[in-house]
Amino acid sequence: MAKKWIISLGFFITICIETVYAWGVFKKPIEECLACTATQSGLPNMVFWAAFAFFMPFAGFFLERLGPRLTVIIGALFVGGGWAV
Repeated sequence: MAKKWIISLGFFITICIETVYAWGVFKKPIEECLACTATQSGLPNMVFWAAFAFFMPFAGFFLERLGPRLTVIIGALFVGGGWAV
């Protein structure tokens, strides 16, 4: 039973991470609606990828120190907070 939960949660985490790729769908309408340039509309996506790359070494550190469960919970709180903002 526990393995099913782990697989389901892993799938859900992957879906949450991959939502950033949906930005390409919204980019053109945002540019038209806000009358901004491609660089301006792409800035949130660029910031996400820079933060993602910057924080990966920290995630590895926490993974070794705290274990996968607590690391995922902390990461989920940060990602959820980021989406809320």
